[in-house]
Amino acid sequence: MLLAADMTKNLDCSSRIRVQTVSSSLDAAGGRWGPVKTTDHQCPWWCMRLDSYNDPAVVLGGVVHWLMHVGDSFVLKADDAGEYILTYDVNTATVGSIDLPNDRQRANLEGSSSSGSSQLAASPDGKLSFIAVDQLVVSIWVLSSGGSWARHAVVDMEVEATMVLEPWEEERGIKLASFGDQRSGVVLLRLLGVDQTLYGIDMETKSKTFRTLDVDEDTALVPYEVDLASRLSSMKAF
Repeated sequence: MLLAADMTKNLDCSSRIRVQTVSSSLDAAGGRWGPVKTTDHQCPWWCMRLDSYNDPAVVLGGVVHWLMHVGDSFVLKADDAGEYILTYDVNTATVGSIDLPNDRQRANLEGSSSSGSSQLAASPDGKLSFIAVDQLVVSIWVLSSGGSWARHAVVDMEVEATMVLEPWEEERGIKLASFGDQRSGVVLLRLLGVDQTLYGIDMETKSKTFRTLDVDEDTALVPYEVDLASRLSSMKAF
């Protein structure tokens, strides 16, 4: 199924979500676009602001998940979180939300509103995962079938940073780089200031790997993960 979604921010702090899907060519609709379905959802007050944004969606079991972030221009109150998980169930055409892990339900977290400091992903067994960085530490939570978050791993990248950064370099941090199907169970990331080296954290073994990319330093690289095994298994034999 192919899905297209559009979110409109309203002045009453709600979001209007319009969704349209294309059914499989084997269905009665014959691969045509279905009707546009519209639903409203009350979101945090900062969702209506222009510099608030959301990450690419993660789709699991017919449910679309967006991680929304507060814009950099806002100062939040102590009881306001700067992230929000918005969901849309394709089968029931209903919108909802998922609570953040407890450790993320507070404002002014280190890097909590910075692009690349947190994202959603899918674990190898198809569960929703939440990944967040705090300076040089990567934390990974996995959502259980009962709807509660469990901290799956905490990985410190201090040793790796010390090996590649000079002692006088003050900017030390991590930018998450995973994008795509995200089913391999590997979290991709970069150290700030070291764009040509891509690090990976295996969610199952919690082991770390790295690969240095032989490209010009001015080249912009966007890692894109593809679940090749599932795509090959769905291909027709000729």
